[in-house]
Amino acid sequence: MRWGLDRYFAPINAALDTSHGKFRRDEPMPELVKKAAEVTSIGVQAGEGWLLTAEILELIEQGCPNVICAQPFACLPNHVTGRGMFGKIRRLHPEANIVSIDYDPGASEANQLNRIKLMIAAAKKAHKAKFADGAEPQGFTTAD
Repeated sequence: MRWGLDRYFAPINAALDTSHGKFRRDEPMPELVKKAAEVTSIGVQAGEGWLLTAEILELIEQGCPNVICAQPFACLPNHVTGRGMFGKIRRLHPEANIVSIDYDPGASEANQLNRIKLMIAAAKKAHKAKFADGAEPQGFTTAD
């Protein structure tokens, strides 16, 4: 079975290797379980369950504190398991900038776009505060 998985993932791994660190492989499932267990019960199985929480934590810990959690079709379990964990995640990671966007027929497109724009504005403000001393972060220029 390992041989089959290795063959399946070979082109994916090759593509990731060409990104020179911009993109990474997902962490192994046992590592994601450990991350989620810091915030929620692993027994949570509704919606995305604990995996959504683990993936948000993984992104933040890898240096991506700005996360849009897109929720399809008024998914009540995701509201509980996803949004319900945002507060605890923010307490553990004050740099976290997480926004939940509902995509369903009753959701206003203007509201969705405004929430995303507010999140981006908060991200820019945090970025400026972090690098207020004038030093540019590695890999960025003022033209970016």
